[in-house]
Amino acid sequence: MVAGILGGGRWREAAAAAMILALGYSFARAHPNRLAGSAWVAVVLSWGLWKRKEDLVKDLEGIEFVPWTQVEAFASEMLVMPSAAPAAIAGDTTSAMVLSAVKQGHKILSCHKKVSVNHFDIDAFISVWSACNPSLTKDFFDALLQAAAIGDFREFDQTQLGSDLGLKICCWINTMERWDRHIACRRLKTVNRRLFSRPFEDGDEDKWPYFMQEGRFLHFLRNPDEHEEEWKEEYSRVKSDLVSIEELGRIRCYDDISLCVVQVPEPIHYYALFSSSVIVVWSVSKGYDVVLSGYSRNRHEIEQKYTQFVNLASRRTLPRLELATLCKTLNELEEYAAKAAERRTIGAMRRRSAKKESQMTWKCERVVDTGPLLRLEDSESPEAMTRAQRYAHPYERDIQSSKIKLNSMERLLVSYMTHSYNGVTPKLRWTWNDIHHFNKSIRYDNWKVDFESLVTAAL
Repeated sequence: MVAGILGGGRWREAAAAAMILALGYSFARAHPNRLAGSAWVAVVLSWGLWKRKEDLVKDLEGIEFVPWTQVEAFASEMLVMPSAAPAAIAGDTTSAMVLSAVKQGHKILSCHKKVSVNHFDIDAFISVWSACNPSLTKDFFDALLQAAAIGDFREFDQTQLGSDLGLKICCWINTMERWDRHIACRRLKTVNRRLFSRPFEDGDEDKWPYFMQEGRFLHFLRNPDEHEEEWKEEYSRVKSDLVSIEELGRIRCYDDISLCVVQVPEPIHYYALFSSSVIVVWSVSKGYDVVLSGYSRNRHEIEQKYTQFVNLASRRTLPRLELATLCKTLNELEEYAAKAAERRTIGAMRRRSAKKESQMTWKCERVVDTGPLLRLEDSESPEAMTRAQRYAHPYERDIQSSKIKLNSMERLLVSYMTHSYNGVTPKLRWTWNDIHHFNKSIRYDNWKVDFESLVTAAL
């Protein structure tokens, strides 16, 4: 039994442990105070359990990454990420599940020889790298956990252990994904070429060999300051935007409908916008699944976070809400506000300007999108906003000015969500069937909107 606890075939360690156990038992019998002997037993057993966990981590070595195009050839021995995780290792991200499996020595890793995933992002990469290098995760466990959460949910919680290195990991991967490199000889005319495509611009297959190259990521983890040039710019931007929210921002939260309103002068980085803490003082959007961001010049966006696309293990959520009816109502309100503004203007030039602005159209994706973004677009533009542009940070895309004031937008959104979620209770594990059924069950014919009060209240 002792050998089994201590690690199976390592008979020398087991024998040594048995000797210590025997000595402890003899000591306990020879002395009236048997607590002393019991203490010896407890020490050895604790050491044995710790040793067994160390051995389990070592035994996991050998899982090999396989590109997605080769999955079928290794189907019988393949672990495909993300997989449905047993309750014992459940987590909010795929990386959290893998790291928990490594920590526990769970069989989900030991019974597979190869691992693959059908896309590249920060969480996918960290989960695969951790599965392939379990013994190396020990020193960076918290940072890897935080990096996966920051990358997936774009929530930077600087109060968590490992959050600073986790942010640097994300900024390094983001930068290397999109960094322009000099590919010509210095003596010749240099040509800038992006190392890889940005997320959702093109395929991901060529990213895996680069980031999985032996020693590359480990060197970064051990020596992040040596790679400062590769992460510092985005890292500084996030930190600066956090300060902007603290000093210039206004935040309002509606717990019952999981809505957070963030008002700042200019568009900022997602890691700051969705941050779970700002200068360790304000709770911003962690625990809130919908964010209304408001910027100067009546620029607004409504985003449904990725936290409603996946099944979180850490907290209950409300089902994701279809925004088609809200989008239609916003377009009607936009036109109403434009006409109201036109009536207040004097002169043909201002009337033409008001008419042109009224041609802006509110658009939004359906609930099945990873992060539906309700935004204002120019209906006369020949090109609609691409998925890559929607995924980009708010400061990286053009956000159009609306005729609707932020307080009117907020009142309308709160009214819409309150009506839609009436009688609905947050829970774990919403299925897509649940979400579609919920949205089909909502009646909007009895949801009334007073455009006049919304427009006049904003004046």
